[in-house]
Amino acid sequence: DVGAGSGMFSFAAAKAGAAKVYAIEASDLAQSVRAIVEANPDLAKVVTVVCKMAHEVTFEDIPEGCADVVLSEPFGHFMINPAGVESVRTWVSARRFLKKGGKMYPSKGKLNAQLVSDPATH
Repeated sequence: DVGAGSGMFSFAAAKAGAAKVYAIEASDLAQSVRAIVEANPDLAKVVTVVCKMAHEVTFEDIPEGCADVVLSEPFGHFMINPAGVESVRTWVSARRFLKKGGKMYPSKGKLNAQLVSDPATH
């Protein structure tokens, strides 16, 4: 779970039966997620919290090609991320951990827009 935030998706994956979950979170939230994991023996068996930016994670932290699924939300609000290049770097970094044939979610997105004109506002 890249950009794990509060750990919600990491915890859901563990509860759904994942054998191993890595919660990658660079912010101070990682400490809160770690405290929740340590306080819950079922989560502690499965979830490992990595407090780093995705591009800083090494193969000592997470083995190369170990993940069946990588969950990362690189798009931001309305699929427009003001971080731009940072989002691409996170996405590329996260892919290193996928097994051959592994899935990355989301893997694509669709943004629909429609032009609107309102003469009353002009």
